[in-house]
Parts: sequence; structure tokens; C-alpha cells
Amino acid sequence: MHSKQKLAIVLVTYNRAADIRITLNQLSTMQDEFDHLIVINNCSTDETGDVLESFRDKFSTPFETQTLSENRGGAGGFHAGVKLAVNLPVDWIWLSDDDAIPQPGCFSTLLKYANCQDNVYGSTAIAKSSNSEELCWPVKPLDASGKPLPGMANTSNDLAPQQEVAMLPFLGFMVSRKKALEVGPPNDHYFISGDDVEYGIRMQASGAKLIQIRDSKVIHPQIPRYLVWFFFRHIYCLRMDAWRRYFDSRNRIWNSRLRAGYPGALATTLSVMLRLLITLVYEPNRSSQIAAYFRGIRDGLFDYNRSGNPSAILKAQ
Repeated sequence: MHSKQKLAIVLVTYNRAADIRITLNQLSTMQDEFDHLIVINNCSTDETGDVLESFRDKFSTPFETQTLSENRGGAGGFHAGVKLAVNLPVDWIWLSDDDAIPQPGCFSTLLKYANCQDNVYGSTAIAKSSNSEELCWPVKPLDASGKPLPGMANTSNDLAPQQEVAMLPFLGFMVSRKKALEVGPPNDHYFISGDDVEYGIRMQASGAKLIQIRDSKVIHPQIPRYLVWFFFRHIYCLRMDAWRRYFDSRNRIWNSRLRAGYPGALATTLSVMLRLLITLVYEPNRSSQIAAYFRGIRDGLFDYNRSGNPSAILKAQ
């Protein structure tokens, strides 16, 4: 290790045997940068289990796997992974998807900047197809008082070496064991989409700053998206299948309720309906998309008791 601080890595994988093989190959060359590796297998039905077994002899660092009894989505996987990691003798826990490939120095650079266990630190996800350090998703920088700065960071060159930001994705989200014990694991009711936003909101509510470390890099496929200009404002829209659109819409509203209560949720509902109109123009399978949007809005506003009430989670902290 390049630091006295100890680090556990938590990866979540589902039916991407080729991707997890590449990521584990890379990690096997970086074992001096971390102290424990956990892979949560989300009940994969491909060769993922065999791939994980094939790597056991390639790690001198402790390597632990857990196969869930059903696919619980990324949110359920990270929930399970954090619950395991907080029982390890480590200082920090790094959360990431199976297709995010850490670059050499990724972890040692993070640990160099991680001087406050009450804050959260994040690697910088660079688009796999980019030759210009383009980020996988634009980042909203914050000033020293935590207020949004004008514009978005679109490349790593737009970031300071350590930059407070509005959110950090689960593409190198590093939280201290101490903070994870205080706040709890990610909300597994989210299943997929927005679970990293939810975790960041709860971290901020507990007093944490979210700090992106520019030179701690992972390479990740760029999220399919398109940009729409609407009333003097850019709107970034994600391309996704209808099944995932449901979770995206529902969880956007859940996160607004978590951050700002029902007034925020109603404002986000209007935003989601605008995204519905945009989707009808730019994406296929309109009837399925419409159904997914409206189910997401319904459950985001009204189905919280059965699906898990995010507001109650915030109040419990």
C-alpha cells in the first residue's frame, strides 16, 4: 500500500462476464493499492460465476465473493457489498460497477487526498471512447460554500485537482467505513438508477462533502445520451429501455422527495413529464415508454410505503 489507510473495493456485477474479467485483470496488477476485494454477483446467469472462481489464485490480496439469491439490481448489490465491507478492518470502501476499469494510481491518488473521514471522495470516470478526457457524465461543480458554480464540467480538464461536486456516481465512490456505519448502506429499494444520487444525498445530510479527485481515473463506457436545447437551457437525456425508464423516473422523484420533500417531488414530476415528451420525439417504442413514465411517476409519488419510503430513511439518520 502507498498509504497507511486501508481500502476495500466493492464491485457489483450482473451478466457481464467479459467486463468483470477485464476489470479483475486490471485489479490483479494493482494489488499494492488496496487491501481487500469484494465482488457481489447479482445472481448472474452467464459465465460470471466461473470467471470469479478463475481469479481466486491471481490475488494475494483477500478476495471475497457473494452471490445473491436473486438479481437485486445495482442498488441491492451495493447494499450487500457495503454491509460486508463495514465488517472489515479497513478505513475506506470504494464502490464501482463491473465495467469501470481503474487506471494505475487510481486508489493511491484517492487515498492521498482523503484527509477527512467525514467526507466522500470519488474517482473521475472518463468515457472509454474519448480521446479528450471527456467525462462519462457532466459534473456540476460546487464552490467553497457548497453552492453550484455556473456551467458543467464536461472533461477532466474542467475540474480542479480536488473538486466539490453535487453528486458522485458509483464509478469509484469512496466512503469511509466510519461514515458508512453512520449513514448505513445504499437503499436497495431503488434497484437501479439514482441509487448513487440517493446515497450522496444521505451523505450530504449527515454533513459530508462530495469531493471528486481529478487524477484518480477509471475508464467506463459512455452512457448513451443526447442533448436537447429547451428554452435557453440544455437538457441531458438518457437513452434507455422502457423497463429501466420506470426506475429512472420513479427514483428521480424519490430523490427529490428525499432532498426537498413533496414540493421538490412535484417540480421533478414536471421535469419527468418534459422528459417524456422529449423521449416521444427522439426514441422508439413510444407506448412502452409512456407506460414506464407514468408508472414511475405514480410510484415515485404514492407507492413509497410498499417500495420503501426514502423520506423516512433521511429522517432516521
